[in-house]
Amino acid sequence: MIALIYIGIAAAIAAAVLTFFSWRWSAGVAAAGYLAAYLGATFRPELFTLLFWLATAVLVMVLNITLPRHIATSRTGLGYIAGGSLTGLFAGYLIAPSWIVLGAVIGTVLGAIAYSFTPAGRQLEFPSGKFVQYLCAKGLPAVVTLALSALTILLAVTTLTFAR
Repeated sequence: MIALIYIGIAAAIAAAVLTFFSWRWSAGVAAAGYLAAYLGATFRPELFTLLFWLATAVLVMVLNITLPRHIATSRTGLGYIAGGSLTGLFAGYLIAPSWIVLGAVIGTVLGAIAYSFTPAGRQLEFPSGKFVQYLCAKGLPAVVTLALSALTILLAVTTLTFAR
């Protein structure tokens, strides 16, 4: 069972890295990692939590498939968006572990706004519908993938700490 925990950790780290490269399946990798950690965990969250995050990851992957190719493969501002999401995720965790997702969402929005004020980001035309669409296209996968990765790491740390 401990092997599943380590597989979950590896998948969570891989998914977090892939988020910065705009890979369509990063949410699926994060969901697989969470599932592996869930199955190997000593103290499991409720089944509804698992099902919610798996459904969310599937939704993100379907949305990524339906996006136009030039948007789905674009890395424009992704460092700001994913970096903001990761920073917000850590800040949310410092407040309380239940604030991870809210922190990631706030960080994603702030990262996208910061990017829109750079010379390269002026093309997003903040504030506009174009900005909001791009934020949703890139921000939602970043939030879901990084939140799932963080939850996987938390589940793994809890199991490895208390399983002795």
